[in-house]
Amino acid sequence: FLYFIGSSALSPSAMAQPAPVCQQEHEPLPADLRRAPMFAWPTALLALVSVLMWAATHWWLIVRSGLVVVGEPGPFGIPSGLRFADGVGWLDARYLAAIAALAVSAYAAFTPMHDASHASIARGKRMLWLNAAIGHLSGLPLAAPFDLFRYLHLQHHKYTNIAPHDPDLWVSGGATGYSQLTAFLLPFRCLTIVWVGYVGHYAAAVPTRPPREALSGVGFLALFKFLPLLSPLVLPSYASYLLWGFLLPTEIAAAFLGLAFDYLPHRPSADARLHHATSVISLIEERNPLDETPSRAFKIGTAALTPFLLYQNYHLVHHLYPYLPFYHYSRVYWRLRVALNKRGHAARTLFPLVVFRDEERHPRPRFH
Repeated sequence: FLYFIGSSALSPSAMAQPAPVCQQEHEPLPADLRRAPMFAWPTALLALVSVLMWAATHWWLIVRSGLVVVGEPGPFGIPSGLRFADGVGWLDARYLAAIAALAVSAYAAFTPMHDASHASIARGKRMLWLNAAIGHLSGLPLAAPFDLFRYLHLQHHKYTNIAPHDPDLWVSGGATGYSQLTAFLLPFRCLTIVWVGYVGHYAAAVPTRPPREALSGVGFLALFKFLPLLSPLVLPSYASYLLWGFLLPTEIAAAFLGLAFDYLPHRPSADARLHHATSVISLIEERNPLDETPSRAFKIGTAALTPFLLYQNYHLVHHLYPYLPFYHYSRVYWRLRVALNKRGHAARTLFPLVVFRDEERHPRPRFH
């Protein structure tokens, strides 16, 4: 089902075809920026805060809010049901606050999970287990299996903007180009990025994946995604909470991540060259890309997005140097900005959201 609503390009035969990889042209890093920290404390702290916020919000909803009815204890003390009380509506301020907190915690937890997939939290082969542990823990608020995400995300890095091998291309319409239809379908594609872009993509790749990874990942998805989705049929006494208290916030967070992480930095997804496949995002257009000193307006317009995008407004830096922790992106970009612009990179503005591929209608500057 996911395969058919996604794209026929996701078929195993298409996935098995040889594909060019994203051209990895790297700007040399200055010595003082080259070495990643032995342990990225800010990333680990963000993981801890996100997971605690997620767990505390669920505890408050179930135990303290008065919004949830807990069934009588059954075998092993497990309640016989968990549902929202009669009369709790969509506009109840307590419910909205809880859903917002759960969605924000899931959105924030993605960043440490993402950095863990690149082993950029703790350095060294002996510390791979710690990266994996933080990655698995951070995947809980988003209901995302870390091993599957790591595989899919590294595929995205290897095949950036190359259909059908880049799972993130789902949000931008794949290889079909940008049009008014793309703009119309963008919200739908962001809302379905997990089910089609990721689950659908991995389903096509299962025959090529290690059995342990596939079994653990599919088991995680069955428990944390498909069970809540099918709970009206298989767990009706829990369906209310599983759907509207557990699954809904993860879908909201995933939709915003699809927009902020998969779509915005890679539009218009027409070029697989590294410096043109990914961009830096700002609220203000950069007027003088080759000036050593950027305009104050451009710096402010770029920095203003950082708290909301958690440094993914400097996504180009991540693709160039994926081993760096997320909070290093900005200082690397401002040091290398002119050199990157000379290679043909140009920062994009946040608006308009849809950027067309037609270079004659919307030319992308090239600087030499």
